[in-house]
Amino acid sequence: AIQARRERARMVALEKRRIEEAEQEAKARAEAAAKAQSSEEESSYETESESEEQAKTLLKPVFVPKNKRDTIKEKEAAEIEEEDRVKREAERVKERASESKELLVEKIRAEKEADTKEAEEDSDLENIMPDDNDDVNEAEEYELWKIRELKRVLREKEERERQIREQLEVHRRRNMTDEERRLDDERLDKLAGPKRQKGSKIRFLQKYFHRGAFYQDDETIATEEVYRRDFNEPVQDDLIDRQNLPKPMQKRRGQFGFMSNTKYTHLTDQDTSNLADNPWAMKNNPTQAKLLRRGGGMDAEVVDRPKPLPK
Repeated sequence: AIQARRERARMVALEKRRIEEAEQEAKARAEAAAKAQSSEEESSYETESESEEQAKTLLKPVFVPKNKRDTIKEKEAAEIEEEDRVKREAERVKERASESKELLVEKIRAEKEADTKEAEEDSDLENIMPDDNDDVNEAEEYELWKIRELKRVLREKEERERQIREQLEVHRRRNMTDEERRLDDERLDKLAGPKRQKGSKIRFLQKYFHRGAFYQDDETIATEEVYRRDFNEPVQDDLIDRQNLPKPMQKRRGQFGFMSNTKYTHLTDQDTSNLADNPWAMKNNPTQAKLLRRGGGMDAEVVDRPKPLPK
């Protein structure tokens, strides 16, 4: 398709160039004819003047009527012939231009028809435009509409019945005692089918995998076994118990043996409750005392409730 477009653009450019060249050629011919005519007039004038001078000196002047002068008749015939030739040339240029335009239009129309036919052949169901034709079987369309309308009414009825059942179930559960509710929960658990396995305890420095947020409803969990598996089970290098390894080797998966490692592996091995060396927990901290003095009485340990003003 791209090659066809390029070929079409090239042909259009060639046709335009040929039309321009023909117009320029006609214009140049007309200018040359005008120059030739002017040069003939000058030469005829010079010959006439020379002949007149010779006649004055050699021959007796004889008057010749205008209609009998051969030079004037020849000049008029040449002018008429030149005008006819210029007219024929202009008409021929116009005919060639019109023929070129018609040929170009015909070629573009044929290429467009070919492209349209190719697009129709390559089109699939997704690219088909919707049918907006009104000249269809009205009886058949009416029957299809009745089927769609009945399905819609049934869907709305089922939705209303489901909401009513949910309200009745909520009302029933609220009127139960704790023991009845526990027995009812056990019954519902048996009817619900299999559930997700209880997650096992994560090992030391084990990588955590999130089970995801999609497809976590009860129906999917009951039907698909892959969503009921334990996501806390160790895999690959996490099968090794890192607590039994030496201290330098207690690294997370993929971090042992690489440069720029730090001695801090996790937060539980750090004592964050040591307040003896923490300057912010000191009772006689000068910085804290200075901030309290500027706090507008916030340094007082006991704040009494203000007494009401006397009336």
